[in-house]
Amino acid sequence: MKRHIIQLIALLFFTISSYAQTNGSFETLTGTNYSTAFSSGQVTGWKQSHGTPSITSGAPGYGSRAAWMWSYSGKGEGIVQPYAFSVGSTYTVSFWVRTNNPDGQFYVKAANSVPNGTTTSTTIPSVTSQNTIYTGSMGYANWTQKTITFVPTAAYSQLWIYPYLASYPTNGQAELMIDGISISVCTPASVYVPNNSFELLKGTSYSTAFSSGQVPGWKQSHGTPSITSGATGQGNRAAWMWSYSGNGEGIVSNVSLTSGKTYKIKLWVRTNNPDGVFYVKAANNVPAGTTTSISIPSVSSQQTIYSSGLYYSSWVEKTITFTANGNYSQLWIYPYLASYPTNGQAELMIDNIRVETVCGSGIAFRQTNTVQETTVAKPANELQVSVYPNPTAEIVSLQLPEAISEVQVAVYDLVTGKKVGTFKATQDNSKWSIPTHIKDGMYQMVVTDAKSNTTKSVRLIVNRK
Repeated sequence: MKRHIIQLIALLFFTISSYAQTNGSFETLTGTNYSTAFSSGQVTGWKQSHGTPSITSGAPGYGSRAAWMWSYSGKGEGIVQPYAFSVGSTYTVSFWVRTNNPDGQFYVKAANSVPNGTTTSTTIPSVTSQNTIYTGSMGYANWTQKTITFVPTAAYSQLWIYPYLASYPTNGQAELMIDGISISVCTPASVYVPNNSFELLKGTSYSTAFSSGQVPGWKQSHGTPSITSGATGQGNRAAWMWSYSGNGEGIVSNVSLTSGKTYKIKLWVRTNNPDGVFYVKAANNVPAGTTTSISIPSVSSQQTIYSSGLYYSSWVEKTITFTANGNYSQLWIYPYLASYPTNGQAELMIDNIRVETVCGSGIAFRQTNTVQETTVAKPANELQVSVYPNPTAEIVSLQLPEAISEVQVAVYDLVTGKKVGTFKATQDNSKWSIPTHIKDGMYQMVVTDAKSNTTKSVRLIVNRK
């Protein structure tokens, strides 16, 4: 029995460790053959996906070693590691990068079925599924740190990294050095909202259900809110409130919200009067079942999470994201119509309220995933050029510095890495008509000034809809 337990623990450890990010600085080696370190199995936790990537000098502060790969003519080298990416979790991927060729691209991807040490062919392998975490130009002559927030669109089991240069090299092969790779994960957590669909009742007096204590988890904040029919597919019951002349009804529940945290709140709403508004608030010291006065109570502290007009004649699901500016213990909901009703009293129906934490903050763009990028160290040789409009439908223009007479521009498909267009921009003619074969989507524009050997990489969104 003891032996079986030890085997089970060993198997569990192997399973967990095989899906964890390890040896991100490539310091753990089992040999000294740097030129074929990956393909000869000397780099703990990593294998080659294609070619024979090697070990080179590391980024400052991240040890003495880094991974090195090359590419040209659509071929090259890449590295891969087992890592479990789950749908619904948010991953922060950080790494240091250094390159030597502005013509190429490099990719950091989540993927499945990438060859894991099984081939040294320089052909980039086809895989069953993949999601680009990050793609950028190879314009980093100095070590630069990149940090990306990534939300996978499917489950993936591998972290895959490689450079890509589609053409024969004119400025030398595309060379990529990468170091200090780390991944942290955040999974949204549900915040408990008691009886969130109002299905639990202790009695049958719908008209005074809240004030008579029949709705577990909820009380009236003011007035005598009642129970009505629920939203389609959300159960049989919902909360109902009214307001006019600055008075009315409201409901409150004990829901804990923490200062500085970002939350996503979803709820179903239906109303009948466009003259009023309704409020969803985080608050403290809201009267909970202590008064049936129709006056809206004063509270010690509150934050408006959402405020909207009462113009939802049919049930609609609303999603609200907000960051708490203090610690709150209550979720408070009520309609408000300041004047005497001209179109009837303001009536609000609420159903199926859900709250969860949100990982990270800010969204830079949406591709097949959601990515936020923060550059810690700016490339030393970045070209100062602007691209507009972006997004664009048919034409894109470049604004060049006065000292630069012309630049060469290459456009790459972010999904495949293939070059889909090139053009020259000058001070007199800086516009480019986007060819019809370039479909709606996201592309990478690499702008190069040959005289100063400076580059600028810009994401271009094409949207003809």
